[in-house]
Amino acid sequence: MDDWRKQIPTWLWTWVSELSTDTPVYLVGGIVRDWMIGRSNSDLDLVIEGDAIAFAHAMQAAYGGSVLAHDHFGTAKWTTRNGEIDFVTARSESYAAPAALPTVVAGSMAGDLRRRDFSINALALRLDGDHLGEVVDLFNGMADLDAGRVRVLHEDSFVDDPTRIFRAVRYEQRLGFAIESQTLGWLLRDKGGIALLSGDRVRHEIEYVLNEPSRVAILERLDVLGVLSEIATGLRWEKTWAEAFAAYDTVDESWGLRNEWEIYLLLWVMQLDIAIRRAVLERLNAGRKLRDSAENTHAILQALQTLPATAPNSQITFALDPFRNDIPALLVASLLTSNPTHAAWLQQFYTTWRDVRAPLTGNDLRRMGLQPSPQFRTILARLRAKVLDEGEVWAADLAKSAEFVHTFVNSSS
Repeated sequence: MDDWRKQIPTWLWTWVSELSTDTPVYLVGGIVRDWMIGRSNSDLDLVIEGDAIAFAHAMQAAYGGSVLAHDHFGTAKWTTRNGEIDFVTARSESYAAPAALPTVVAGSMAGDLRRRDFSINALALRLDGDHLGEVVDLFNGMADLDAGRVRVLHEDSFVDDPTRIFRAVRYEQRLGFAIESQTLGWLLRDKGGIALLSGDRVRHEIEYVLNEPSRVAILERLDVLGVLSEIATGLRWEKTWAEAFAAYDTVDESWGLRNEWEIYLLLWVMQLDIAIRRAVLERLNAGRKLRDSAENTHAILQALQTLPATAPNSQITFALDPFRNDIPALLVASLLTSNPTHAAWLQQFYTTWRDVRAPLTGNDLRRMGLQPSPQFRTILARLRAKVLDEGEVWAADLAKSAEFVHTFVNSSS
């Protein structure tokens, strides 16, 4: 744990080495935790015991760059040619009620650390002057790092903020740690507080989970601890569902949707009963686009079941056309179907068939002397089917298409 200096970017190391100030400056939280255990982390958030905005402007005057300040929050972002640093005024917080958002006021470094979620995140590394390299550890976070423990700072931590339940499991699985026994007892006791969280806050926590490389392990652990069912009745995780996640991790790049948390969410909830799925998305206050994709995924899978194995390209395309613009739904359906033929159809529809057009247009039909009518739609659909089923010869030979139109019209009259 003495090699943390190697983690500091060269340009920041130069600045830190020259820094001489009466203002205490600290690196705090996750970056200190990760550096101490040899993990990379480039989120440079500095906490200032004093006026963070004034300090950022002082750094700008000395070293150049630009500063974007947010007076209301007491924060500033200093941008240089080498990178960005966020400055935050040390603060303390209190909770008016369980699961409420905290009231935050300017405070000391000790108060700032006291508001942190876990001891391993309540570490500060001082950077200013002769204090360079001093570790502030008020809650034995270094010992917990050594032991591989995730431990809250006080008994009511999960009552104050139930989102810490999700974070506890995320850190446990990401770092290969274990939730400390007393902390685990409080988590199990207080997990009902998740019901007090807004849908947006729960959805954000699910987003963080699904963005983790260890997402499957996290979901398994949350399920074992009974946390998922606290989000919505019937929400669960089954080990076999990880197969769909693994398939998405190696999906063809032509889909253009890699590592999207919404895709993981759809792959998860689509394996639940319809009523539970809808209740989960309602609880998460999911957006209309995401809800529509869930419904469309179900409809696509149902539509595929109605098609014979020998269905021509045109029949498949016309069945899937209503969903042509919902790429997430098409992708998720291709990953969830147990029929390899259906998966191949969806891939072909997405990459080729949906973009096939009839070789003639309505204007072409008018120039051929036809009067606009509902029959136009039928003619163009038939021509499109010819291209889909018989190849580009129909697109290249307009005379062939014109002959087809005359034959069709004469047979219909």
